[in-house]
Amino acid sequence: MFALPVYLQPFAEETGWNRAGISGAMTVGFMVMGITGFFWGTKTDRLGAPSVILTASAVPASRQRP
Repeated sequence: MFALPVYLQPFAEETGWNRAGISGAMTVGFMVMGITGFFWGTKTDRLGAPSVILTASAVPASRQRP
């Protein structure tokens, strides 16, 4: 996500999306990361980092489709 300036033009050319749409989607992504950071930070303080990291890494894996 943080390499957007490097990959913006090639990504736009490959997908056919305009740069404003890609930048808007990234803005939403950054806002979600900022909001959920409070949630995960609170959980880390209460439960400890290892359990939170394990949970956070297991959630995306459980949503993958075969």
